[in-house]
Amino acid sequence: MTQPAVKSLVLVLTFALMGTGAAQAANRSRPERRASLVWLLASYHTELRRDTLDELGPDTVELLIDIANTPRDAPRVRVRALAGLGLYPTEDSYSFLTSLLNERNLIGNPDGLQMRRQAIRSLGRAFGERPIDELMTFKNDEQAGIRQAVAQALGDSRCQRALPVLELWLTSEQDLFVRDAVDKAVNQLRGR
Repeated sequence: MTQPAVKSLVLVLTFALMGTGAAQAANRSRPERRASLVWLLASYHTELRRDTLDELGPDTVELLIDIANTPRDAPRVRVRALAGLGLYPTEDSYSFLTSLLNERNLIGNPDGLQMRRQAIRSLGRAFGERPIDELMTFKNDEQAGIRQAVAQALGDSRCQRALPVLELWLTSEQDLFVRDAVDKAVNQLRGR
């Protein structure tokens, strides 16, 4: 089966499982909506879009937080739940995403690294200038993956206040992948 055919099949199945719209989704139980959301997040062939997530019914932010916060769910599903939170700039999503940045259980393990990286990216995408100061505290993190995510998030933030920090950071960063991310963020904020 070709890649476009697989994507089409996944979308058809997704909407079939979700019902015919938000009105029907609202009538489904919370566990049913959560199960549909987990299924959607587990599919890498489905692009996460707010309108698609909204089709699942009410309390999407609460469900995404619940999934991201449930260790029995697959790590990739939890990371995609964090990506989904980046589509919902609410107080609840902001509080949850920022709480993960220094979460001890996420530090020093590969799954935790991915979750922290995605939380950083989602903050940059969803909240613009608001998390800039907090994100900049992680530009000296010992893990290159965290520093790379910070650079990407600063670029995604579209906040011009981050530009001087990124330009200075570019002169001192030793890791090649992080330098590349910082350079791209600088160019992104300069509009190139």
